[in-house]
Amino acid sequence: MSKELKVELIIIGDEILNGRVSDLNGPFLAQTLFKKGLLLNNITICGDSYKEIENTINHSINRSQLIFITGGLGPTEDDKTKQCLAKIFNKKLIASEAGEKVTKENYSRYGKEWILGQNNYNFIPEDFVPQQNFNGLAPGLIYTIKEKGKVQKLLIAPGVPREFQIMLEKVFLPELINEKICPDLAKKQVVIKTQGIPEEQIFTEAYPSLWNDFSVYGKVSSLPQISGVNIIVSLFDDIHYENALKAMQALVAETQLNEHVWQYGDLSLPELIVKKCTEKSITFSFSESCTGGLSSSKITNVPGSSSVFEGGFITYSNNLKTKYLNVKDETLKAYGAVSEQTALEMAEGTLKSLNTDIAISWSGIAGPGGGTLERPIGTLALGWACKNGISGSNIQQSNGTRFQLKNRFSEIGLRKLLSIIEVI
Repeated sequence: MSKELKVELIIIGDEILNGRVSDLNGPFLAQTLFKKGLLLNNITICGDSYKEIENTINHSINRSQLIFITGGLGPTEDDKTKQCLAKIFNKKLIASEAGEKVTKENYSRYGKEWILGQNNYNFIPEDFVPQQNFNGLAPGLIYTIKEKGKVQKLLIAPGVPREFQIMLEKVFLPELINEKICPDLAKKQVVIKTQGIPEEQIFTEAYPSLWNDFSVYGKVSSLPQISGVNIIVSLFDDIHYENALKAMQALVAETQLNEHVWQYGDLSLPELIVKKCTEKSITFSFSESCTGGLSSSKITNVPGSSSVFEGGFITYSNNLKTKYLNVKDETLKAYGAVSEQTALEMAEGTLKSLNTDIAISWSGIAGPGGGTLERPIGTLALGWACKNGISGSNIQQSNGTRFQLKNRFSEIGLRKLLSIIEVI
């Protein structure tokens, strides 16, 4: 069924069309559905007018079985989604006891009291089922259409990303899984994450027959990322995950691609670092200059990171490098802040100060100014030091905007950390 199911998202809101707000729900929905074996076929953005909303929803009903709708559920004049839905399906917009109950529960979650007549949150189109909003006040809605053996579902939520995203995970997906519309595919995709090799080289040089070899097990997708290429195989229903994983690992091991694979799985780099450090009881720390705490932020976004990540320093100035990390003045004068020598002393100073198993340091030039012929924008000096005596540093070059470079610098350092963790 997942191969045939047509899924789309309708985003309602003038604020999206005029650029005041960027849509975050489309990418989140697409990624979440893909992990469940479903593809998002269409995304439509329409303004806050009855005619546009009505035309868009009518068009989607004619082509899709699952229709997600975000926006237009609030209490203001430009929130017209419920009225349009009532008109489209010839339903009355009524004061609903169920809608009132959900609204009161949403308010009580914030320590507030909802009073009858305060807004129209309790008004729901007939036969639509109000749903909990765990991060907001306006109820979501689910409507099921059953005609001539065909089942369609409309899943409606507020447009605020934190409200839509938790409703997707806690309300909509459980509903779809329970009704066997969406399979629970926690282990129905093999994800192979690579680094240091462009997509075209994977399929022309490193492993030319990959697509054909893996297609035996399921639908193959190749997804380039900033830091590498993810190869995802959505397994056929009769294929066992563990057997497919072992078979693909064996196939890759015989090719040049093997040296570029950094994970068989779908954890983010920070998640994998925390997982492996937890398993090995390894602690680590950072000293960050050009990344300004970005690497620490990525790690601390992972639940449980406090058991392995001790902390770190943000030493943006040379003064703080010498004061807190014991980087020598003569090193800075002779080689500069963005140098292998400085990066190594930063890592060694961090290791000594925080007494961790591993320390990683970053010093670089993210631009748009500060570059020289010898050290152009995009230069990163990366350092590492370990209790077991492994230490070193190197210089690497990247391209991009200041924002992109900071993220790439962070990624390079975290990948180095992962490589050290795997050999300790």
